[in-house]
Amino acid sequence: MAYSNERELDIEDELNNYVTDAMRSAGLDFLRLITFASPVDTGRFRSNWTVGFNSPDSSTTGAVNFSAVLAKNEAEVKFNPINVNSVIWFSNNLPYAVPLNSGTSKQAPRFFVEAAARRAEVNINSGTL
Repeated sequence: MAYSNERELDIEDELNNYVTDAMRSAGLDFLRLITFASPVDTGRFRSNWTVGFNSPDSSTTGAVNFSAVLAKNEAEVKFNPINVNSVIWFSNNLPYAVPLNSGTSKQAPRFFVEAAARRAEVNINSGTL
């Protein structure tokens, strides 16, 4: 039985919606996991996770209210227009981000970023740390 072009478009739209919903869900999981896995001294590191769409956000903030930053980042992931070709970037641009992830923190295990990605089922093979 042949399908009309209209039916094919409906299936394509459904699949696109499924993929973008899955991207948002995995992104939100990863964002929450990485935020709460981040070691805290003053709170600045935990508050400096940023979200970029199709390119990394290279900003930093002096904020230490990670709850407010997390809420802002969650809203960006939930409501920013994305499609199946979009890439959601999560970055922490403080100069000590890589050393912390490499194990210099007594509060967070070595490679806590990768552990959060595995738990959220996010592929970071092409990402940079």
